[in-house]
Amino acid sequence: MKSKMAIRTFIFSTLLTSCFIMHGQIKEIYFYTVPEYSSETVFYSGIVTKITDNSPVDSVEIYAEGFGIVGYTNNEGLFKLKAPANISKLFFKKNHYIGMSIVFIGDNERKNNLSIKIFPEKPNEKEQELIQKKYSLCISIDSSDLLKEDTPFKTTDVTEVPATIRVLMADNTVVVMNMDEYLKGVVPSEVPPGWDMDALKSQAVAARSYASANFKHNSEGADVCTTTHCQAWNSTHYDKTDQAVIETSRMSVKYEGTIINALFFSHCDGNTRNNEDVWGGTPVPYLRSKSCPCGYTFHNAHGVGMCQYGSSSMANTGSTWESILTYYYTGTYIDKPITDTFGTLTGVIYYGSDNNLDSRIAGATVKLNTGQQVTSGEYGLYMFDIAPGTYTVTASKEGFESASVTREVKSGNTIWGSIQLSPIVELTEVTTQKNIFIQIRQKKL
Repeated sequence: MKSKMAIRTFIFSTLLTSCFIMHGQIKEIYFYTVPEYSSETVFYSGIVTKITDNSPVDSVEIYAEGFGIVGYTNNEGLFKLKAPANISKLFFKKNHYIGMSIVFIGDNERKNNLSIKIFPEKPNEKEQELIQKKYSLCISIDSSDLLKEDTPFKTTDVTEVPATIRVLMADNTVVVMNMDEYLKGVVPSEVPPGWDMDALKSQAVAARSYASANFKHNSEGADVCTTTHCQAWNSTHYDKTDQAVIETSRMSVKYEGTIINALFFSHCDGNTRNNEDVWGGTPVPYLRSKSCPCGYTFHNAHGVGMCQYGSSSMANTGSTWESILTYYYTGTYIDKPITDTFGTLTGVIYYGSDNNLDSRIAGATVKLNTGQQVTSGEYGLYMFDIAPGTYTVTASKEGFESASVTREVKSGNTIWGSIQLSPIVELTEVTTQKNIFIQIRQKKL
């Protein structure tokens, strides 16, 4: 777990780097920060359609993270564009639609045939019905998986939200990402991103609490997976759900000082269930049956904890996200840690090209003008969590000439400051080469 200072800066960062560590057959990718630049470009192609009826959407602006607009969709919703190979996100924006993005993790192959679904910002009644049908069949935190566990409704002793989480992907790759980056993929997978903001925030905090209290994949070197066995996750993000995650960052639901096992599900039949009525065992104080305004006459999934469609109905009638959560989870309260104003200065130490992992320099001393110093990691990565200000960072290592860069660090931002070192050429070698050149020249004369 990272220090509290690291947690502060990870809240706002969208992070990606290509560091790889082997754990048996599992490759662990650290999803940290987008590289500063890449000289290599590739083609990205695909189609943008409307979530409600799959009709193509034209004139969608497409942005590459850090590079601005790189293309548009045509009349058939198709796009083909050229952008740096190492971008972490492509953004899709059009007036009257909720902005969205697709995330590329590591050396992901998803550069072609991307299928992008966008949501209308203000759907009409018919569109709302179509969207609801797509989500009402979602079985959040699958009851069949829970029933296989010895204690699916276990209480926990977790008191803080972890800074990072290890996510087991479908291909058995384990991706380590900060908690909020993970949740940005969870929330729109669980509920429609067009919902009222208070409903989205209640989902974000419930999902953060559930993830913090339920690490189910230790045997695979991970904490959670991307299916409803844990929580649904997808690489597609939406601006509105991202906002819900960011504005509730580090917040969780607690009962008597510990983060709760915040079970949730799609909808009930007007009443949620007590945990013991579904699985037997000891009653959990915060998982009590509640009347619910979800509007359904049958329940979906286990029915314990927060009803997602019930939370939407409550938000639509003026309930705040805090009151929604404390209603469904009896006797709980919302923990809101104080967020400080640090920023992150990070980068890689390298020679030649920073795109080549073999050119990264591990073990370099990286020092700030304030005296703080760290050692670059296996792939040349360094990181400082520091107060806003202007800093000069110097890198040095035996066999290389020292070099420096100056960067301005801003509150809540990740600033990249890669440093290129030049190998020192031995003086004796230079002298010998010079003498040989002189001798050859004298012979010619």
